[in-house]
Amino acid sequence: MGASATGFTGVLHTWGRDLSYHPHVHFLVPAGGLDKEGRWVNSRASVFVPEQVLAYRFRVLMQQRLQDASGFDSVAASVWRRRWVVDSTGVGDGQRAMAYLAPYVARGALGNWRVTQCDDRACLDEAQLVLQVKRSGTKSYRGMRLSVVEFIRRWLLHVLPAGLHRVRHYGLLHPASRYGIEQLKLIVAAATMRLYLLACTEIIVMAEQPGGMRCQRCGSAMVSLGYTPPITVAADLAASLPSGSRVTIGRCSLDSLERAPP
Repeated sequence: MGASATGFTGVLHTWGRDLSYHPHVHFLVPAGGLDKEGRWVNSRASVFVPEQVLAYRFRVLMQQRLQDASGFDSVAASVWRRRWVVDSTGVGDGQRAMAYLAPYVARGALGNWRVTQCDDRACLDEAQLVLQVKRSGTKSYRGMRLSVVEFIRRWLLHVLPAGLHRVRHYGLLHPASRYGIEQLKLIVAAATMRLYLLACTEIIVMAEQPGGMRCQRCGSAMVSLGYTPPITVAADLAASLPSGSRVTIGRCSLDSLERAPP
């Protein structure tokens, strides 16, 4: 891909439709990264990294990490000989992917509405309930009867150990990254020729030129009155700036930006 740094967000998902233990991880990865000079490099539109390469790397790295820990002996040897599955799919701007993952983060394993019936018995071992389970490939649900004890057991499978986070951010998206999220937005927007669209949707928009801004009609110096123009006015202003101007958005700036020809 040509990038030396990228970032991603990982979301741990541990349950299946019927609250069974099915641990897997979803990753949201930007389609590109920064090169050594700090410029944004896009990946190919069809693929970020080949799935076969990712699957092999995940297996090797997991094996190495477990060997350094105390849980390696508890993993069957056949696991390391099997083909690991990685599904890497382009998701456009990521909005739908985030909407899909949001319930896993905000609501947990299931909502109260999915428990539609519960026996009122004095003995907990004999009590049963009905759990609504979504049918695979459809939007419909069916009732599945479970004992209350089994339901509690399945629920506790998804309580994370102390210190283990369900959501983690890595690389450029880590809170301690040298690049702030607003700075990354500006770099990506400049690389994709969408700088002015980004500038006009921020609260603060300022344009600086050597010697100050000058009127396009008479050439006189212009004095800032502390007024932020509407989006349409700011867009016209940004489009009129010459190449090499410095555009400042909040605390993020980019010098000597060459604009693309119309």
